[in-house]
Amino acid sequence: MSTPSNVTGQVSWVGGVPTAGGGLVGGETFAIDRANAPALIERLTAIRDELVDIDTAARQTADDRTPPGTDGYSAVAVGRICRQASDDDGCHGRANLLFQLAVQTVIDNLWASLAQYDEAEGTAAASLRQQTESS
Repeated sequence: MSTPSNVTGQVSWVGGVPTAGGGLVGGETFAIDRANAPALIERLTAIRDELVDIDTAARQTADDRTPPGTDGYSAVAVGRICRQASDDDGCHGRANLLFQLAVQTVIDNLWASLAQYDEAEGTAAASLRQQTESS
């Protein structure tokens, strides 16, 4: 699965608070408290997992081409429903995949930002300890 070129993002820390932006989804930005980041990641992971479940159900719908009746209208309707559940542009499968990738990008960037922030905090604390010990 490759990331579409229009699904990008960046999360940076400003004053101990991550700010996401740079084209995440529509270019929105947001800030969260460091203490709330793990809970946000957990919620985003649940959303991503639900999107996978929805996509699985849609693909099963697309694969089941059995019309409810023998009339021509039922067959046409089922064909259209199956197409809308597909990966074609403008259809559910494609939109779902892009949404999954966008959510995963936010999750990955939050994890990376947490690690970067924690490393900076650790370096600052070690520097402060070193200054205190040498005084």
